[in-house]
Amino acid sequence: MWAVKVPGRPRPKGSWKCVGRNGHHRLVEQRPSGPWRRQVTAAGRLIAAQAGGPLDGPISVRVAFTVPLPRSISPARRLWPALAARTGDIDKLARSVLDSLTEAGVWHDDGQVVELTCSKHYPHSPGIDVLSEPGAVIRIWRTTDIYTEEETAS
Repeated sequence: MWAVKVPGRPRPKGSWKCVGRNGHHRLVEQRPSGPWRRQVTAAGRLIAAQAGGPLDGPISVRVAFTVPLPRSISPARRLWPALAARTGDIDKLARSVLDSLTEAGVWHDDGQVVELTCSKHYPHSPGIDVLSEPGAVIRIWRTTDIYTEEETAS
């Protein structure tokens, strides 16, 4: 298993929009997530180096996002991040991470991910892998390694 902490504000992958006219069109990301994606890609390169190159076969991923606590919510009355605006849809947050890890060379294609678990938290909330500042904890393992260990234990 490989794990990495990525500091920074998690950003969802933006939707693409076609812009242009007179036969000159291009795709533009509506909400660029550049700085966040660069940080995840850099962290992914560390995982790829530790793994000795791109992983083969089925892969499992767990991502725990820590999002900023809005000023309108007192720390004593923390609500789930899903109830607050602007934390990002969890599926788009995950898509941003998976695409960045593909770019980093962690695996050949994010289609290899057969198991994906994601969660959103505020800083200092109870939970697994919750950070004290915005960011994410990413855990990656070969799915076959887990099932092989379970079979051996039986």
